[in-house]
Amino acid sequence: MRPGTCTLSTKDGCARFRPPVRSRPDAGAVGAVGGVAFDGGGNVYLASTGAHVIEKLGPSGERSGWAGRPAALASHDGVGEAASFQFPQAIAVDAQGNVFVADNALAIRKVAADGNTTTVVPRPADAWS
Repeated sequence: MRPGTCTLSTKDGCARFRPPVRSRPDAGAVGAVGGVAFDGGGNVYLASTGAHVIEKLGPSGERSGWAGRPAALASHDGVGEAASFQFPQAIAVDAQGNVFVADNALAIRKVAADGNTTTVVPRPADAWS
């Protein structure tokens, strides 16, 4: 493996990519990855802290820009790119395939399998006091 190449094992093999990666032609580089999670189907989810998005790697390594708008520093609910994240950090997947993300807005966000992002634990009112 060359320097700068990341390798993640998936259920059916390995997914390899060289940062910076673009999931869509108009997408920004993934940048720093704040968290990685795996689901039962062999998918890998990346909390891209630098690009403010959640990326999905399929079992054979195919990438998709799954939730969030690249480089949109905000915290809005929505489907796909209509959602936005602030420096997503920690990430986890439950048994139903829901992805939970903690971001720098001090909120816990849920991304359902259809890409719909909702805030399940909002930022405390006095968080920035």
